[in-house]
Amino acid sequence: MVLSESLIRATPEVSAQSLAANLEAVCGIGPRWHGTPAEEQTIELMSERLRAVCDQVELEEFPYAHYTPQAASLQIARPLQRSFQCVGVQYSGAGLAAGELVYAGQGNQEDFQALGQSGAPLRERIVLMRTNRPYQAGRYAQAGGAAGIVVISDSPFGTIRQMTSQMGYEPGEDLAAFGLPIPGVIVSREDGELLLSLLSAGPVEGRIEHRGIVEIRRSHNVVGYQWGKEGQRVLIGAHYDTQYGLDGAWDNGSGCAALLEIARVCAGSAAKRTRVFCAFGGEEIGLFGSTAFIRHRAGELAGLLAYFNLDSTSGDVPYTHDLQTTERLAGLARELVTAHTDWRITTFRNFNLLDHEQDAAEFVKLGVEAFWAHEEGNAFFHTVYDRLDTVDAAKLARATRVALLPFHYLAHAEVVPF
Repeated sequence: MVLSESLIRATPEVSAQSLAANLEAVCGIGPRWHGTPAEEQTIELMSERLRAVCDQVELEEFPYAHYTPQAASLQIARPLQRSFQCVGVQYSGAGLAAGELVYAGQGNQEDFQALGQSGAPLRERIVLMRTNRPYQAGRYAQAGGAAGIVVISDSPFGTIRQMTSQMGYEPGEDLAAFGLPIPGVIVSREDGELLLSLLSAGPVEGRIEHRGIVEIRRSHNVVGYQWGKEGQRVLIGAHYDTQYGLDGAWDNGSGCAALLEIARVCAGSAAKRTRVFCAFGGEEIGLFGSTAFIRHRAGELAGLLAYFNLDSTSGDVPYTHDLQTTERLAGLARELVTAHTDWRITTFRNFNLLDHEQDAAEFVKLGVEAFWAHEEGNAFFHTVYDRLDTVDAAKLARATRVALLPFHYLAHAEVVPF
């Protein structure tokens, strides 16, 4: 692929100092859980900063299923009596489930197929599994007739990772019924190891309870435009919400900081294509903001050249560098990142329709080219340790350039290189 070296050299520089200031402003608000005053403050902050550098900024309203946790419990009655600290799997069924525990490994489709082949019954059992994707694993358990699920968090130091039971929703789906119909809870890694140890020695009788309220509310995406010379658009987005009670510096304060910085450095330059900057709401609980955004614009998809996702962009330890793109965008992305940044790609893969766990999902599903450069391996994601002091501004600046390069190139290129 022959790219324009002059256009690459014209890519503006990002500032680690500016990124750090953005991150501090976002994280200074505190946990940005949906439906809270902190969420409203974040919407105001993102709107104000985008208005300073964009030609137009809009608040776009969308409906979502609001979740309020109430109670979660786990007890075992055999071979000993014990209660465990736990949190609810968000949007899992409200109620009680009791029965023998059965272990389903990582909770993927192959694990459940292996269970079925072994003759281990799932019906009216409680399925125990190690997974960060209860929105996938829970459906496999439900399909097998399980009464409930227990998810083992893999986060360290006795922490329990917060997770949801559904990501994305189908057109026309009743959002009041959003989530997994059967109850689920999440336990720490240490308590999970104890349960597995007991299970290895014989039957374990358990009882779980989950209570939560789901109601339809409305939130907002923040959408900024820097107008181009023609009708095509390139879009870059980051979700501003956090998991319940968490500061979310890495996930996704880092992406919000990068979004604001990219909008700042792009301001004032005349581009061939309109640049769109979007702060999405409701990502952590089910991709509500981005799903509503792209479906609302279904008639405009032909003019949307690509979507760039900013999520879990940079922390302060050497996590892996994971690059995901659609197939057509892969050559441009790999060439720009490999030849013009010092962000070394650890893993690379193309998006598929099962990658329904971040804001690029609905774009890919509807045929839009997409790009996501992010970190994997953060043991503290969705835990209380995802704090401001775990993000390094210099690393964040390098990661921000990785997304800015192809975004800037496609905004300015005379000929689309794919």
